[in-house]
Amino acid sequence: MKDIIDREILQNIRDIAGDQADELLEELIQNYLEDAPQSLQRIREALSADDAAKLEAAAHALRSISLNLGAASLADVCQSLEFIGRAGNTDGADPLVIQAESIYEQVKEILRQDYLKSE
Repeated sequence: MKDIIDREILQNIRDIAGDQADELLEELIQNYLEDAPQSLQRIREALSADDAAKLEAAAHALRSISLNLGAASLADVCQSLEFIGRAGNTDGADPLVIQAESIYEQVKEILRQDYLKSE
């Protein structure tokens, strides 16, 4: 399995941001920590409603924001969920959602411990 966080992506953000690197990275992480749980909730709601289109859309959203911060393992699971939704069903998605939630908790912990000054 890939590392939970690809720290090189976060370093690239720092390198690009220059003098405002810490502030920018902290803002991006805070936004991610607010948005990711909402996407996970939408994925859960899509499963409950057996709504493949909503599953695909919510998984895509979480995959995109996770990739932006180097959470490639979570993005990979989301891509699998996206494919399930794109196939027009939600069958087999439950274990992947559990896996996504577990990986997200690890991502959240790493981001908070290693990258946020205020927590």
